[in-house]
Amino acid sequence: MAFFHSLDEEMAADVLEEMEPDAQVDIIENLTIEKAADVLEKMPADEVADLLDELEDEKAEELLREMEHEASREVRELMEYEEREVGSLMSTDYVAFNENNTVDEVIRELRRLKPETNTIYSLFITDNKERLKATVSLRDLIISDPELQMRQIMNRQFPYVFDEDKTKSLAEMVQKYNLLAVPVVNKQMQMLGTVIVDDVIDELMD
Repeated sequence: MAFFHSLDEEMAADVLEEMEPDAQVDIIENLTIEKAADVLEKMPADEVADLLDELEDEKAEELLREMEHEASREVRELMEYEEREVGSLMSTDYVAFNENNTVDEVIRELRRLKPETNTIYSLFITDNKERLKATVSLRDLIISDPELQMRQIMNRQFPYVFDEDKTKSLAEMVQKYNLLAVPVVNKQMQMLGTVIVDDVIDELMD
């Protein structure tokens, strides 16, 4: 525990993410509220939501109140989903681009962001109202002329799920299309996040 206390928030969050749920709970319960909140703010919102679900309601609420407003709001929204709803498995960390972005702009932004490999199997393309319009494969991105816009190379036929769909329907879709990542939208087709299949395969097939 002394070792964990000595870590800065970024490193502590990285270490906490790799731990088993029981160990995560033990660590959080033995940190001060201020330190725990600072660490949780550095973790993906979906992982924080899962961790807080393992705590007593009073403790979880105390941590949420201590966290920065935007981080807390995002976690609260995820915690509102029922266990068997797609939203409960969703990650809100994703990369999306506007349909008017050029190939060159997208490649430059990807180089800047350096996203994890498992988050960019396909690129998600949205309009000015954040509505999901299409996907673009990395292959199509790389081989296209730099000045072309996403709207000129994007694939308008793509699978997606609604955040309130049951996870059973997601499992069926994954098996049918052999998907690695599935975009999640609300009823207005605004993109909310993704489900990375590798991360939740056991739950999907349960």
